[in-house]
Amino acid sequence: VKRYPLVLRNKWVFVWMGDPALAEDALLPDNFSCDSPDWQNQPGYLHYDTPYLLICDNLLDFSHLSYVHEKSLGGSTRIAQARPSIEPVPGPNADWPQLGIKVSRLVNDVPAPPFYQRFRRFDTNLDRWFVYEFLLPGTLLMHSGGRPTGSAPDATGPSVRLHSCQTLTPETATTTHYFFQQSHPTGEGDQAVTQSIYDSLIGAFNEDRDMITAQHRNIQHNPTLSMLPLAMDAALIQFRRLLEARVRAEQQAQQTPSPTQPAALA
Repeated sequence: VKRYPLVLRNKWVFVWMGDPALAEDALLPDNFSCDSPDWQNQPGYLHYDTPYLLICDNLLDFSHLSYVHEKSLGGSTRIAQARPSIEPVPGPNADWPQLGIKVSRLVNDVPAPPFYQRFRRFDTNLDRWFVYEFLLPGTLLMHSGGRPTGSAPDATGPSVRLHSCQTLTPETATTTHYFFQQSHPTGEGDQAVTQSIYDSLIGAFNEDRDMITAQHRNIQHNPTLSMLPLAMDAALIQFRRLLEARVRAEQQAQQTPSPTQPAALA
């Protein structure tokens, strides 16, 4: 029976399917809010009939919140208009100089989205932030939230602070397991808030799935056509290039393709 290195961390199970001698705990994402007394969440799962990289593309470009999620997570075209900053996430050693990319998108002076208004009322515009690391092979760790426009980060008053852990595990070349949760700080809302956040995510992620599934079907009409990158695709282009480089390096070392990062199973 073939065996694989396995680690259980914060309720996620990570399996290393490459050379066991190369498995390193330092490569695991820090999904701390999945199992922390300081954070409260309800975990979720969806199955996609699409390749996992199309879902990565979606998560790497939050401009879609303005349109796909106009009535839920978005609520403002200013999200799409805000230019994100993109920087590398450094790795633990010379063999792994980069683990992914960090994307920061700040959106100031916008109405509170319907998502927030379902569990917290605001009578002013908000300064919103989306700051996340997207790590190989397909894990998102994000701090997001909003506070009254112009207020300091430590100001009292109504605000929203969230931490999300989302990860993709390819099932086949064209199907994907999608595990996710979005946590709020313990003490900043009861179980009804937790449930409201979960329900909002399920609704929004089904919107994503419908759009990505339609995209995949369109691509299948002529899969030989190359993708046309646009300016707003900078993050996903950088991530795809990083992933391709890691796969090439491992193929050269082992002469056979295999995943280059542990995949989360739950």
